[in-house]
Formats: sequence, C-alpha cells, structure tokens
Amino acid sequence: MTIMKRKIFIGVAWPYVNGNLHVGHYAGYLLPADICARYHRLSGNDVLMASGSDCHGTPITVESDKRGRSPQEIVEEYHAKDINLFLNVLGLSYDLYTRTDTPHHHRIVQNFFIKLLEAGYIFIDTTQQYYSEKEKKFLPDRYIVGTCPHCGFKDARSDYCEGCNKILEQGEVINPLSKLSDSKVELRDTQHYFLDWSRMQPKLENYVTEYGRNWRDWIYQETRGWLKERLKPRAITRDLDWGVPLPVNRIPKDKLIKDIENKRIYVWFDAVIGYYSASLLWARMQEYGLDQKKAELQVPSQEEETDLLNGQLADWWQPSPHEVPGTVSKHYYFMGQDNLVFHTLFWPGQLMIYNSNLHLPDVICINKFLNLAGQKFSKSRGISIDIKEFVEKYGNDIVRFYLTYIMPENKQASFYWEDFKEKVNSILIGNIGNFVHRSLSIAKGADINLIKDQQIKKEIEEEINKAFQNSRNFLENCQFRNYLEVIINLSAFGNKFFDTAKVWEIKKSDSENYFWALKQLYLLIISIAYLLMPLMPKTSEEIFKMLGLRSPQLWPSLQNEVNYLNELVSQINTDTRSHPLFTKIETANLP
Repeated sequence: MTIMKRKIFIGVAWPYVNGNLHVGHYAGYLLPADICARYHRLSGNDVLMASGSDCHGTPITVESDKRGRSPQEIVEEYHAKDINLFLNVLGLSYDLYTRTDTPHHHRIVQNFFIKLLEAGYIFIDTTQQYYSEKEKKFLPDRYIVGTCPHCGFKDARSDYCEGCNKILEQGEVINPLSKLSDSKVELRDTQHYFLDWSRMQPKLENYVTEYGRNWRDWIYQETRGWLKERLKPRAITRDLDWGVPLPVNRIPKDKLIKDIENKRIYVWFDAVIGYYSASLLWARMQEYGLDQKKAELQVPSQEEETDLLNGQLADWWQPSPHEVPGTVSKHYYFMGQDNLVFHTLFWPGQLMIYNSNLHLPDVICINKFLNLAGQKFSKSRGISIDIKEFVEKYGNDIVRFYLTYIMPENKQASFYWEDFKEKVNSILIGNIGNFVHRSLSIAKGADINLIKDQQIKKEIEEEINKAFQNSRNFLENCQFRNYLEVIINLSAFGNKFFDTAKVWEIKKSDSENYFWALKQLYLLIISIAYLLMPLMPKTSEEIFKMLGLRSPQLWPSLQNEVNYLNELVSQINTDTRSHPLFTKIETANLP
C-alpha cells in the first residue's frame, strides 16, 4: 500500500510576551501541538510547526506600565525567556519560532488590511471607547475591569469575560474602572476601522459545514452558536501607540480615519495572520538561504509573496482544485478555548477574502481550561505552577505523561498534586516502567540467536497491530488521551502476559518456552518504545538504548507492523544494562 507523503502545517497559538507561562498553557496547546508534529514526522510527512511571540496587544503595555519599562523591553525579556523555555526546557519541536514585531510580519498584516479594505469588507464608523480623565487618554480593553452583565464575574475585561467565556461589546461591562488607577472611566466617541463579519457569514457558514466535521463536537457546536446569533461588524483598530501601524500611505484619502497616527491594528486581526506570515518567512529562508533574523528584518514585496506561494509554499498553502481536503496537505491549529472564535471563524474569514486559493484550517484543536485544584490559574492570586520549575523538578516526560492523561479535551479539568503523584507512581511507573524494567531484567544475557526465530503468538501480533492502528487514528484526529490509553493498555497486556507465562519459573526449568516468551516480550517493548515517541521522546530513546538499538526516525510502515518489528529483534543486545525508567514520587517531594 503506497502512502502519500503529506505537507502538514501546524499553527500553534502565539503566547503574549508579558510574563511566565504556567502549566495550563503547556497542557492547553503547546504539548498537543508538539505531539501532533512528532507523530506526523514519524509518519514520514513533511511538517512545518510554526508560531512565535505575540508582541502586541495590551497585555504587554499593562506589564510595561506596571513595571515602569518600555513595551519593547518587556517584549525582549520574555521573548528570550520563552525561546529558552520552549526549545531548551520543554523540547518543543518548532520548525520556526518568530515574533510579531518584525518588519516582515508588519508588512503582511498591512497587506491583509489593504486587501480587505479594497474588497469592501472594511468600513469606517464612530464608536465609543473608555476614556480616563485621570490618565487623559483612551484605554484599551484590558485596562478596563468591571462586572460581567451575563454571569456577574467581578473581574471581567471590557471586551471579554473569563467567567463565562463571552465576548463583550463596548459599554456592556458594569461599573467599569481603570486598571491603572482604579478611577472611573467614561465612554467617548472615537473613529475606527470595522471588519464587516456579517458580510462574511454565508462563506463562513459553508466553511463550518464542510470543515467542522474535523473538529471536536463542542468546538463545532460553540462555533455554530456564534453563527446562529449572527456575526456583527467588529472594530479592528484601537487607540494605542503599541502595535502594527496602519499603512497610511497606502490608504485612499477618502478612507483615512481621524487621528490615524495614534491608532494601531487590533491584536487579534494581527496575531492570527502570523500563521501565514511565519510560513512566508520560513519559505523565504528556504528559498534564499537567509538566516531568520535577517529574513525578519526584510519586507517582502507582493511579487515575491506570489512567487513563494507558487513555489516553496505551493503544496503547503495552495490546495489544488481537485484535492480532497486534508489528503495532500493538512492544516492543524492549536490554542486554548478563549481563542476559539478567532480561529474557527475570524481567521478563515480573513484568509478567504485575502486570497480565495489559500488553504483553510482543517483541524482546529482546542482544549478547555486546565485549573489548579478547581481554581482558575492566576499568577496574581498565587494559583499557578511555573512550567520551567515543574519540568526541571520532575522531568519533562513525566510532566508530558500526566498532562496528557488529564488533558481537558472536551471539558475543563483540574491539576491536583496528589493525583499527579498517584497517576505517575501507579500507571507510568507501576505499569509501563515496571513492564519494561522487569522484562529487560529477566532477558539480560540471553542468547538472541535462540530468541529471534521463535514463533510470534497470534494474540501478541493482533494486540500490537491494533495498538499502532488505533494510535495512528487517535493522533490523526487529536484524541491524545485515547492515544495514551492505547499505550497504557498495551503495557498492561504485557504485564499480564509476563505473569501468565511465569517467565521467572520457566527461565530455570523450560528454556524453549523461556526464549519464546522473551520473543513476545521484546516485541511488546519495542512497540511501546515506538508508540511513546510522540509523547515521551526521551523515555522512548532510553528504551531503545537499553535494547541496544538506535532510535528510529520513522514508525513502522502500515498494514503489519509486527513483521517490521520482528526484524529488529535480531539486532537487540541482551547484555545492555537495564535500569528503572522513572523514580517514584514521594509525598515529601510535592509542594
């Protein structure tokens, strides 16, 4: 069976560079994206996993005001920290990690703005925005705090309530106050550019109907809810001095708004375009052999963008007219639930109008919130687990295991320290680690020539082939908890076989059955090592090392994985010393 090599684009949500990230970010979108990317590389597909620092928006200016430093200083500090965290601590397999404050990205965002303006989807209107008499300026949404009119949440922003996940219209929040001074604010008239989402509704209805089948049901239903309520025009500029500037010289004079020099493009129009601008950046680096920093400083022309779309990016971003969605190329997007509408509706809409031939999001993988002991993560309230400290204390693979085990795919979940200890000790160590260690220990020194030609038990073959088949299916569809369950079940099956075969007894009395049993155990261990590769790469590598095998670059080919794995058995070095893969977590070692 010939498997078509695909182009897999993986867009990962762009974290604001305004503070240290917590475990909720790792479980919510960083870890799922990395598992997906690793799986597709192991499947032989070309992968472009791209993201970067979201350098704009009021979270940065809020942090800037709080610390008395410039927004640029805040950006530089946390961009460097995030790169170190993602690449060196978490080992995330980004192919490109860039930032949104580069000349390259600014130009692409401005191109989108001009194209949508020319197409008639952007119009000018006067709206009201909160103004602080005390600060003598208009204040962005995140500078305003008040009570949500829908759920009564006391710490709602003027544009979004974390309590009920609703986007709020200007003026809806009750008793609005300035975050800077706790002073009252008032609504005043200001002119802005609006994107007419109501005009896009028919196109987006069709998109959701066609592509929504690739999404989790709750994502599809929530998106349908937005469409049912009818999309409304939304302002895509803000009264700010930090962000992507408007391309004043490219806007017709009759379409210039008042005080345009003091306006900036709204961060959510800007940030999602990063997926496309990052792809172009990567393509320019490939095409011209540029290093990343140099490419980020250059402004691509429209002609160059077109050439790259027809060249380096043709198979990534421009599906052929006869392509079945997701067969030649496939686009995955990963983010938290508060970013849902921006990815299921707004980003596809922007792409459709900018260039109708661009590839639209196929799989939009969104997790619900992960809480800490039932409470929402909040650094200011001391409800947080720093990712870096967590991983450095317990090990990245252990963290990846537990966060996948409790991953909030369809409903909110909570992290509990006692549960973390219990699941790691009983499942990861007691099941998976125990099976690998005791199997390798009893096989130490055995003659591989007496093992390799032993018959394969039919049940073993079926269980292994089923485990690979189910893992592929679950990973292809972002069902990460189910994928982990496959590995847990295969290891439990291995432990049961070990006990039923009474390997310790037959080692002394029945050499033929002993070598036959080792053949089955080795096949199961190799399978587990393979299956762990997307989730726990270091652990997988260590298992292969204890087998005396090199870590593979690809998973076994489809159809009958056992036939391929069987060939590896003859290469095993039974004299390699085995050791426990993990250390038990004691209550005394918990916070």
